[in-house]
Amino acid sequence: MDVISVAATVISICKAIKKWVDQLEQRDVIIREISSIVLQIHDILEPFTNSNLEFDQAGELQLSQSIRSIGDVLEKTREHMIVWKYKRSQKILAFLQPGTVIQRLQDDEKQLSRQLLILLTSLAVVGYFKSRSDSQKALRGSPEEARTSVELVEANSTADTLVELGRSFTDESATEFWRDFLGLKVTFVPYDLFLTRLRTWYEKPLNDVATSRIIMCLDEFNIGGITPGNLSRALSKETLKDFVDRYVGIAERRLESSISSETKPEWRIPLLIWIDDCPNNNKYEAAVATQMGVQVIQLKSTALAKAWIEHNEVFLRENDDGSRIRFITDNARMEFTPGKGTFMNYTAGKNILQYLRGHLYKAPVLIYTGSSVTTTRYVEQYESAGSTCVAHICIGFITNLANRRNDDTEWKGFNRPS
Repeated sequence: MDVISVAATVISICKAIKKWVDQLEQRDVIIREISSIVLQIHDILEPFTNSNLEFDQAGELQLSQSIRSIGDVLEKTREHMIVWKYKRSQKILAFLQPGTVIQRLQDDEKQLSRQLLILLTSLAVVGYFKSRSDSQKALRGSPEEARTSVELVEANSTADTLVELGRSFTDESATEFWRDFLGLKVTFVPYDLFLTRLRTWYEKPLNDVATSRIIMCLDEFNIGGITPGNLSRALSKETLKDFVDRYVGIAERRLESSISSETKPEWRIPLLIWIDDCPNNNKYEAAVATQMGVQVIQLKSTALAKAWIEHNEVFLRENDDGSRIRFITDNARMEFTPGKGTFMNYTAGKNILQYLRGHLYKAPVLIYTGSSVTTTRYVEQYESAGSTCVAHICIGFITNLANRRNDDTEWKGFNRPS
């Protein structure tokens, strides 16, 4: 993807966040701070929409990588902001502590600030714009301010940069891997290069299935590569070795829960997690599931689904089997804040499927949709996945869960029952 296309994508995310914030009646301090940074990013990238710009090949690559990195952080920030909004009004998020949501946003703000500095530096160092007026407009400051910013960044010693990289990882071995095998000041690595260096560092075979799932987990928003930020998110409290071991099946992840026995939700088995922005469209099917003794959890957006899954990780992994837990999701949905729409996510089904498989959940996933079922051939790339627009296939999927089966196949594959 060229720089103009990447920039246009990130600009659209900035606009969506700005529109979302403008609609809020109440804004916490952290929301205002994030909004300010997002506006700066938008204004810096706006000149990229000029198709008459001439690019230098080396500069284009560096800037494209910087913009993709900032896009990854913006996507995660947008999800956290949606969760923050829902936390105020939705009972389904009662399990989340307000402090947890705010902490996530504060971490996002710090990452956005760092990525903004990297972007400004890239713009100045490679001399991306031929016109000084374009450069000044992009940097939104005087030439002296731009040069000062660049000089400050370039003057950082290796030790200072290492400290900054260390802040990205709680695991020292991850810091050492990035420094020694990828480069101290590298902020974006394409898939092939990352996997090549990871294989060298790991010193054990990494099969295609393991590497595919690793990439699914690391590049959650499909930006085309790996950054310190998305690697850090994937590792969480694990070491890099434990993380890779888990994906090749050598070691099981140690499950830790911060939920006390007094506050841990008591979900029942069999359990159906249904992700759809319009639950009323599935009222009949959900009622059938309930009548069969299946507990149904309904979530209205990808962001809310991820928050629920992350919070209930221990329970989900302990019961990660098609006879106990299953997922149903629509293919395309409006990702929105309560009462006001924001944007249509045409890849919502694929997003949640990739998220589940990238985090090594094996539970069956059915994409239950309408005419857009013709665009769901992606299910063929994943295990225990299927798509349909036929009600009796969906009911059969639910019935087999209620009957605690794990050997049913009639729903698997693209556009069943065709």
